[in-house]
Amino acid sequence: HLLSYLCDHPRIVMIDATMDGQRAGTVSVPRPRYASDFPRSLTAHDIGLRDLVESAALLGPLPDITLIT
Repeated sequence: HLLSYLCDHPRIVMIDATMDGQRAGTVSVPRPRYASDFPRSLTAHDIGLRDLVESAALLGPLPDITLIT
C-alpha cells in the first residue's frame, strides 16, 4: 500500500533510522535520486524501502524524495 504514495505525490519526505555506520544520534539528509542511493537497510525491521522505490521507478518518474536518517 505504500507504493501508491510514491506514485501519487510529487514530493515525499521519509524519516527513519538507519544502520549506516554513523555514530548513534547522527542526523543525515541525503537526496537520493535512484533506489541504489538509499541505505541498504533502514531500521531494524528492514521494511524493504529500496525495493519499494525500485518498484515505483518501474511505474514512472519518482517524486522528489528527501530522506532524513
